[in-house]
Amino acid sequence: METKEDTSGALRPIQLEDMLAWKNIRSASVSNNGIWFAYNLSPNKGDSEVIIRQTKGIPYLKLDDYLKECAKKRMKKTETKKAKKGDKEK
Repeated sequence: METKEDTSGALRPIQLEDMLAWKNIRSASVSNNGIWFAYNLSPNKGDSEVIIRQTKGIPYLKLDDYLKECAKKRMKKTETKKAKKGDKEK
């Protein structure tokens, strides 16, 4: 039987809850230029995540985190443009 480390570092047999926590990789795809690799990481129960990895460089991005970061950058650009436009009108 396979074993797993517990919080004290000692090995213990794998329990049912360990197996239920396993995730599946589905819909794996590599970009045409070979730089990006994406897949859907799904638990047995609950929401799945889209993971995007570079084949070289940064370890990985979760799609949700990437979209949030893009939205923040877009908001900053918009605020900067509004501030510059306000300065010109004065």
